[in-house]
Amino acid sequence: MKEGEDTTTTTAAATATATPLRRVPLATSPALVTVAVVHEGCSASRRVLLCRRARDPCCGRWSLVGGCGAFKDDNDPAAAVALEVLCDTGEPLRDPTFFNYFYVPGQVLLAFSGWVSSHPVPNLTYTSELKWFDLEEAMKVPLAFNGNEILQWYFEHCFSGAAPPSLPRSMDAILFDLDGTLVDSQERVALHYQETATKFGLSASLEDCRRLRGLR
Repeated sequence: MKEGEDTTTTTAAATATATPLRRVPLATSPALVTVAVVHEGCSASRRVLLCRRARDPCCGRWSLVGGCGAFKDDNDPAAAVALEVLCDTGEPLRDPTFFNYFYVPGQVLLAFSGWVSSHPVPNLTYTSELKWFDLEEAMKVPLAFNGNEILQWYFEHCFSGAAPPSLPRSMDAILFDLDGTLVDSQERVALHYQETATKFGLSASLEDCRRLRGLR
């Protein structure tokens, strides 16, 4: 190095070369899924429809009717759940009424109630069997995913006269501010601190940047 040469930029460049920035991939966003408590003939019926899954995951197990594919065709959750029920039973869900949302790892489930006629026809690509159960009986069946939790909540709240929460008629997105619950972004924050420092000609090790997390 020549006498009098500015070392700031040189040092920063050397640091960037010695410690290349790693890109930390973010976790996949949760899938948005609609599920339905399907009543027989009218929404007041105490008989509900369960389907036996014909494919993985949980092939062969009973579950509530639903899925995520219909959101590709309609971003209105009520319309999407009606299409899911149509796909599995041959009939659209009548009077779809949102009653709550539930979370399982990787999925947010929007739960609806509604009804179809007494003679649904299974779509054998997805469903090997459809069967009507008394609501109390259905809650005792080991259901796929968190179907038992959904049915229990529905039974305790929607049959007790409690008003279910409202849902906008149409939505483009659901935003979650869970601050690290879905994705641990702390390492990515430190990497961006280091990248920003380098752009401004400052020397900052990754360890220095990690110590700054939470202080912004």
